[in-house]
Amino acid sequence: MRFEDWEPIYLQILSDMGYSREEDERAARVLASTNTIKQAFTALDIDAFFRDQTVTIVGAAPGLEDVLQQCLPGGRIVAAGSATEFIMEAGIIPDMVVTDLDGDMRFQMEAFQKGAIPIVHAHGDNIPLIERYVPQLDRPFLGTTQSSPFPPLQNWGGFTDGDRAVCMAAHHRARICLLGFDFQNPRGNSSEERAVKQCKLKWAESIIRLCMD
Repeated sequence: MRFEDWEPIYLQILSDMGYSREEDERAARVLASTNTIKQAFTALDIDAFFRDQTVTIVGAAPGLEDVLQQCLPGGRIVAAGSATEFIMEAGIIPDMVVTDLDGDMRFQMEAFQKGAIPIVHAHGDNIPLIERYVPQLDRPFLGTTQSSPFPPLQNWGGFTDGDRAVCMAAHHRARICLLGFDFQNPRGNSSEERAVKQCKLKWAESIIRLCMD
């Protein structure tokens, strides 16, 4: 997805969720300034990863643990954020992790140490996480923003880790399989947390449908 196609969707999300574009852009600047020597991955590298490849994008839906016991993902495996935990516990190292650094980061950091490509996203709520975890990365990563992209950050569209991974793969003409996506039953420890995630999942579902039509 090109930014000019993504921006109208992004503006609707900001209005619906009450988020700040200014804070998103501040987070992007923080990510871009965080040890840019590590920013060795480029859009061309990402294109080479996805182009004409079969890619399984794994989301962290409830019940993913059971699904992985019955059906192992095929092709190149892209973990959406927290799904990394369940993939790693199933004995699989993802090829790429698309993350905004939320959730239990132990598994994501282990995946990076074992070779997974880090795709690190900046948004207004995760500046402390960027400052904490990005300096710990000991391998090249690629940064993304949901607002206007600028070097070295990219923006192929997407709001949550899962639909952002789909946007990347679709933009680069991968053959996409989805595993562990449930847009009706969000994980969450409280009713308030689940309500917020439900709103996010509605947007994720809409974006994924748009990308895969």
